[in-house]
Amino acid sequence: MNDTVQNSCLTPSILSTPQKDDALNSTAYFKDIMVGHLGWMRYLKLKTDNFRRDIPESIVTKHCQHQWLQEKVDHGITDGVKAKRARMASTKELHEAISDISEVLSPTKIEEGVPQESPNLCSNIAEKSNDPVSVSSLADDDANLATRAYNGSPSTPTSDFRTGVSWQKSAGFEAHPVPKIIGTVFDDKLAAVWKDMGTQVYKCLDSFAVKWTTIDVVCFNEPDTDGRIIIGPIVLWIGVHPSSLPPELAQEAIRACKDILLSFDFGGVEIAFRESVFKRYRRTPSDHVPSDSPIACFCDPLTASLGLPIASVQTSEYEGTGGLYLSVGSSMCLLTVRHVVLPFPEILGDVYDDRRSSGDPVQVMLFGPEALNNRIQPIDEKMAALNEKLGDGNTDEVEKERMKKDVEELENLKDDWSNEEDRIIGRVLYAPPNMPVGPNFYAEDWALVELVRNKFNCANFRGNVIDLGTEIPVEEFSKMMPSTFEYPSDGLFPIQGIVPEDELWASSMMLIKNGFGTNTTIGCSNGIKSFVREYAESNGTSIPTMELAILGHSSAAFSSFGDSGAIIVDSNGRAAALLNGGAMSKEYPYPDITYGTPFEWLFERIKTIFPDVQLYSTT
Repeated sequence: MNDTVQNSCLTPSILSTPQKDDALNSTAYFKDIMVGHLGWMRYLKLKTDNFRRDIPESIVTKHCQHQWLQEKVDHGITDGVKAKRARMASTKELHEAISDISEVLSPTKIEEGVPQESPNLCSNIAEKSNDPVSVSSLADDDANLATRAYNGSPSTPTSDFRTGVSWQKSAGFEAHPVPKIIGTVFDDKLAAVWKDMGTQVYKCLDSFAVKWTTIDVVCFNEPDTDGRIIIGPIVLWIGVHPSSLPPELAQEAIRACKDILLSFDFGGVEIAFRESVFKRYRRTPSDHVPSDSPIACFCDPLTASLGLPIASVQTSEYEGTGGLYLSVGSSMCLLTVRHVVLPFPEILGDVYDDRRSSGDPVQVMLFGPEALNNRIQPIDEKMAALNEKLGDGNTDEVEKERMKKDVEELENLKDDWSNEEDRIIGRVLYAPPNMPVGPNFYAEDWALVELVRNKFNCANFRGNVIDLGTEIPVEEFSKMMPSTFEYPSDGLFPIQGIVPEDELWASSMMLIKNGFGTNTTIGCSNGIKSFVREYAESNGTSIPTMELAILGHSSAAFSSFGDSGAIIVDSNGRAAALLNGGAMSKEYPYPDITYGTPFEWLFERIKTIFPDVQLYSTT
């Protein structure tokens, strides 16, 4: 990780006035009590009793940080102290950091009469500003620049406020920020404390009534003139509802969040607010068709390979993806997310158990009516084009015979799936309340659909395979994957096994999914879990959860509406996560970050209800 500490990070605002404790002069006390995650906060609390009330908090805390570093030098304690661009490993470097901080403190922050070499903020401090210099907003200079600050990300969300140095802008008449590539973060030390630290951060935001939607740990990278990638510092990238964050509130919230980062010894982590919303990806099978077939693009959405477009009959306008085939006893089931087949309420809700229900079953079908029309229309257009060519006198007889066969296949395809009754493939068997569960706050957003076996052609049914499709050429697809990946000759990638959850956070993992919304896409996992908060439109309920974050390959979106319920797998074909939503700007339907529930944990939750559940096997 980047161990940077900049002046922008030295602005805690939790100022209290306890009695001064002379025990700080004791090296033993300092080592035993003041070192560790809470050391800085304890130190600050003990040191601020004599400061004048009219002194700006940002200056008080800078001075306390100055003394904090000095005392660490005096007591011979250097562990955990950060300096510019690298961890401090020597007393000399610590003194250089103190010098940097002193430059900030003087001369502009100190009145005449106060010794410049030893500033004393207990008296005679000039109140120059109440704002921490670390908090900046592109909108202050140019509203257009604010909307283009993240122009290297899929939804280009608007930048509200951020800490750290100003981002470089391109030269020219219409200057704009240099495009940023969202990067993953893997840091064992940060990961070890992130649950506690992140929880404190979101509770802090709640205390300021910040309407946050996501808290992601990422970095922003940019290419240099030689085409190399420059890795940026770690950033808490906090999504907030559009137009909901006044400048004063943002500044206070950032300063308070910095307190928390410093208390965990992560003062070098920057903070950035962006306008972003979290969305669940619901939106308003035949035999597999080889990818070289002229009608493959029309048949793929209707095949029994994973990525089935599904909806409940009762709420057919809410559509998503069937993710994975499971077997429960003698039953064949399909795993998806609850919010697709039981869309109300958006979160929480009651347990749905068809085995104990006296009401009508919740039937599940392929395609809602609008989605089916969207699929039928290109079939009609293709048939019209083929019929037009058939009437062309320049077409030879061999080509005409081929086109007649294609028209016939398309007509049969259309007829087979136009009747709603024919598209019903099963019923919802079980769905728990959509709420966080367990110590990791993972969302238990899943539903099991019991399938009607005779709707599937058992002779050709391949089971848990992902059709890699035709969107990404084979050679390009293989280049994106690790060297151990082998592209299947028939384009059907089998799922075999489950990724242990610990592996998800160990190193960046290339991931694949096929969903109803965006078909086949490639992305990579992030090493730090994200906090996500969904706001229910029906009743305003909101509950934070933790999720696996996935970034799309080459700054492309990994998912979009309709992809909820898709299974996400690694390059070895192991199930990694169940896709449930993403974070994006309000204007664009393609998320900057996709979220999923770790599948190993989710599978164990399913086992608590169905102990004999297994990945479905055709053998």
